[in-house]
Amino acid sequence: MGIAALRSLSAVELATKPLDAETWPDFARLADDHHGVWDGCWCLNFHEEGAPRLHTPERRRALKEARVREGRAQAALVTTEDLPLVPV
Repeated sequence: MGIAALRSLSAVELATKPLDAETWPDFARLADDHHGVWDGCWCLNFHEEGAPRLHTPERRRALKEARVREGRAQAALVTTEDLPLVPV
């Protein structure tokens, strides 16, 4: 992202949404586009079931989805009408 794009963000209204069953498809699409975030991590490294290199990226995706659908996700997504969702 260039400096001009970053400056234009100051005029953009951002919205946060919880990572939950409703926003899972958006998060999954974003993560899939980036090989599961950090080469298959799926944002699980800080959870007991997500120790690095313990599971395949496919299994990590399933574990993350289960965590989300059970209401145990600790994440939010930031979005605008013009920009994609970004996990935080």
